[in-house]
Amino acid sequence: MAPRFDSKTPLTLCMYLSDYESLAEAAQLTLGECLSHSTCYLDEEDKDDWENLMEFEATPPDWAAFK
Repeated sequence: MAPRFDSKTPLTLCMYLSDYESLAEAAQLTLGECLSHSTCYLDEEDKDDWENLMEFEATPPDWAAFK
């Protein structure tokens, strides 16, 4: 079951991130992959917002700062 985030209900963000991190860990994603794939379950508007954050483009990738 895919993680769900509803931007109209900001409290769902913590559960989304927790669920996503579990999936990313199970898939053994690198930090860069974890960050770049973190938007795959979002709707287009939220995806655009997340990908425009400065922390999304960080080099090296910093998942903790992005969260």
